[in-house]
Amino acid sequence: MRKFWIREDELAARLRGSRPAPREEFVNAVAARVRGRSPGWRSSRVVFAMVALVVGLAVFGALGGFSQAANAVSQATGISNANNAGNDENGGKGNQGNQGNQGNQGDEGTPSDDQYKGKTTICHRTGSSKNPWVLITVSNNAVPAHKAHGDTLPGPNGTCPGPPIP
Repeated sequence: MRKFWIREDELAARLRGSRPAPREEFVNAVAARVRGRSPGWRSSRVVFAMVALVVGLAVFGALGGFSQAANAVSQATGISNANNAGNDENGGKGNQGNQGNQGNQGDEGTPSDDQYKGKTTICHRTGSSKNPWVLITVSNNAVPAHKAHGDTLPGPNGTCPGPPIP
């Protein structure tokens, strides 16, 4: 096999051309061994991998890994039902109760709560026909500008668009 980045000079070409060819018996023996191999060992590896995957997922689920993973994602992104549902904790105003954590003063929160102090999650109008809304968290100072061009608060369960920004 010739590699495209190696230039072949005259000596290499002569040496390659004069090398002995393998004996026909050797070629036939190798071909017979290759043909004689059953592909069963490949399928058993796949079956073993699938069984290991199913067992691993069962153990992960039994130990509560899925709920912990979902909780970690919601904390990392700041999107959760408690933050976006417009529930009574936030006075029915969507995520606006998150502004500066006004509704949680005196309560002990998680370290990720500090990340969103002074910020509000809104439904941002993108102008795209395929994806007209996107859920973003902005500084409270930017809320009036977003309100001016039609952004809204998130609706129930973080759906967009929601109620208008007051």
